[in-house]
Formats: sequence, C-alpha cells, structure tokens
Amino acid sequence: MQLDVENGKSLAVLGSIPELGAWDKKAVLHHMMWTKGNKWISRVPLETSARHFRYKYVIMEKMGTTFVDFERGVDKIADLDVASKEEDGSIYFNDNWQQYLLRFTVFSHEGGDQMMLDFKHEKDGKIETMNMYRSDREDQWLYAKYGIDVVPWECFINMQNLENSATGEFQEENHAKFRYRYRKVKGI
Repeated sequence: MQLDVENGKSLAVLGSIPELGAWDKKAVLHHMMWTKGNKWISRVPLETSARHFRYKYVIMEKMGTTFVDFERGVDKIADLDVASKEEDGSIYFNDNWQQYLLRFTVFSHEGGDQMMLDFKHEKDGKIETMNMYRSDREDQWLYAKYGIDVVPWECFINMQNLENSATGEFQEENHAKFRYRYRKVKGI
C-alpha cells in the first residue's frame, strides 16, 4: 500500500477474522511498517486458517495505539482459494487506498486465441477494451467436471470506492456502473 499519512500516524489492517481484530477498533493487531516512498508493508506475515475474510486499512496515531479512521467504501475481500500464490505458498496483496480490484474471469478450453473484455460506462457512454490474459492458477474442479485442463482468462480493473461511509456495505447507487461483454479474437 502506498499512502502518505501525517507525521505521527501509521497504517494497520482491521478485518473480520480474529487475527485482524474482528472489526474491534480497540483490538487492532496487524500493524504496518513505513518504508521509503511512503510504501507500507506488513510487519509480520498474517497467518490464518480462514479461506476468505474481509478487511480495511485504518489510520492509527500515538505509536499505533489509537484508532483514527477507517478506509472508506466497501470492504476489501481476501479469497485465499483464488489468490495468486508465490512458489513458497505465500500470498501478497498490493492494495490501493479506498479502491477495490474487480476481477473478471472466463473459463474457455479453446486455446491460442485472445480474449477481450469490452465495457461501457453508463455515465458517459465511453467504451474501453482490455486484453485478458491466461491465469497462472490451476482450477482442479474444471478438470474434475469436464475432463480437460482449462486455464481461465482473466483481467483486473481498479475501481475507486465512491461510497463515503466506512460501514463496508455495498450500496449500488454509490458505485460506477457499466455494461460488459467478453469476445474472443482469432489469430492474435
């Protein structure tokens, strides 16, 4: 996380699991450490048996002992079953303050072509196209179900959290709306 905070303040992570304080502002357990360039990293790895959980970054002061404020907008979601893993099994999150990552996934066993995602913003009618890339994760359930290896196509979009509350609940009227379609392009 890259964020410039006032001198004397720091970042921490608060979340839905006990290892992240179970949303108790008085029990913030996972503090972050400032590094050059205003980059914040975990002081220690988070170890949990939970397969998914919700979390937010919070601003602390007084040497990380006093809660100041939550990151605004919908909660971030960590789904460890689909997150990309390093060779040693570690998972790293590189989040942006008050933004969330929208992931699009298409399962297609046909190879060699390119998959595209077209999306149209409802507010201004602008159409954008993104290339989708083959995922590096294995989906064993696809082999079990269809008897063939399927490597999914994926792309990610950073979305700005437009909601001004810290409750974490998604409110449709406060978020960007768009229509999308997938299309396969031959010969690329």
